[in-house]
Amino acid sequence: MLIERADPNLRWNCQTRPDFVTQQLLFKMKKSGCDFMIYGLESGDSETLKKIKKGFTVEDARKAVE
Repeated sequence: MLIERADPNLRWNCQTRPDFVTQQLLFKMKKSGCDFMIYGLESGDSETLKKIKKGFTVEDARKAVE
């Protein structure tokens, strides 16, 4: 990754949605210096997530956090 070559000591963090990340992406992010991530979960209730049209389920959120 370009960020690794630019500054191998760089540490960074981000905010994301649970349906945007994969295990492969998380490994790359960690390798490039990401040491903190915040997920925008909004709710732990399936009906609420449907009503606000988040596009992910409670189970998706659980998997992302694990």
